[in-house]
Amino acid sequence: MSHIFISFHSIDVRFVSLLIEKLREEGDLPLWVDAGRMNGPVRWTQDVEEALRECQALVVVMSPEAKASDCVTYEWVTALALEKPVIPILFRHAELHPRLAALPYLDFRTAPQWEGLIRLLRQALSQEEPPATAPLEPPAVVEEAPPPAVENVPSIVRRAEEMLDSLNPEERETALENLVAMDHPAARDVLARAANSHPSRDVRIRAAKALESLGDVRAVPGLLEGLYDSDHDRRWDAAWSLVRVGGEAAIAGLLEALHDAEARRVAAWALGEIGEPAREGLTQALYSSDPMVRLHVSEALVRIGPPAIPALLDALRGENDDVRTDAARALGQIGPPAVEGLVEALRDEKLEVRRLASEAIEQIGERAVPGLIEALHNPDWRIGRAAAQMLRRIGTEEARAALDAWRGEQGER
Repeated sequence: MSHIFISFHSIDVRFVSLLIEKLREEGDLPLWVDAGRMNGPVRWTQDVEEALRECQALVVVMSPEAKASDCVTYEWVTALALEKPVIPILFRHAELHPRLAALPYLDFRTAPQWEGLIRLLRQALSQEEPPATAPLEPPAVVEEAPPPAVENVPSIVRRAEEMLDSLNPEERETALENLVAMDHPAARDVLARAANSHPSRDVRIRAAKALESLGDVRAVPGLLEGLYDSDHDRRWDAAWSLVRVGGEAAIAGLLEALHDAEARRVAAWALGEIGEPAREGLTQALYSSDPMVRLHVSEALVRIGPPAIPALLDALRGENDDVRTDAARALGQIGPPAVEGLVEALRDEKLEVRRLASEAIEQIGERAVPGLIEALHNPDWRIGRAAAQMLRRIGTEEARAALDAWRGEQGER
């Protein structure tokens, strides 16, 4: 028996319940809804697949969560592949995939369009084409994926691209492996399109990883998306790949990811590994009002090491107490290369700056002694005295010997 398949994410269940109620009031619109999905997360079952293949039309309720859902995506992709009418309902704001944006869709964000929806469904059930003048919301303007850059695309590449739309994850993985193994420009173009615009988030991320293995910078958008994946290992894998790719686009995306609670740790690590090219962006992020962002930025600057010292010293002398504290901690973790700057900070007019610089030097401990000994002989006598005070507090044999020699030079006994 033909029916209308309702595709949705479980987070939109309240709206879907209203949708079902409205359509059932018509009496002649047979519906199929995954009852399990009404009570929780999406779970793909054989019943869902059979109902999808037997349906006469599909209504997909679009929201950010539905757009990100592989199950919802495969439902409307499969319906299109089976040449069934697909009617998108834009329930909450989500940029429609080009394949959906090209269809007449109904925008429910400002006002329900029940009459338009019922009309389209009856046309679908009667296998009539919708009138060209149907008063529907015009499709959103979305840039289509660019056409293949290589002419005469081999048939094996086209077949692999078609397999990326398979419902079978093993077939999709095989297609990606084949595209990488082909080492053909057309295969790379397919991977680039998949990484940037494939409807499945899983395919986008995997295609980006495949592109990265080929050294192609077009992998960056998909890899950045991988930073937000729910899977811990996949987040770290994407971060590693972004380090290997590098470049301004990767750095900008990683800096943006610092503001996401799940992604910030791996993003900060990656920025630290990228090193000097990321230093300027990290320095600006050090002044964030979010303490967790500052914490992870400090860790990244520690990974960069000595090149980050000037920016951290500037932050140490700044007006924000929290930023100063984070900067001092980072300088202490960088270790001996930071001693010279920290000793200079010991004569800062702000008591808090002097205190934090002192704590940072103590954090470095015995490893700070050679730098402090060198600072004893700084032309600025105030720096020499500050270094002497720190050597006295550290108190190792080397520190005491240096102090005795310095006092002798100063005529102090």
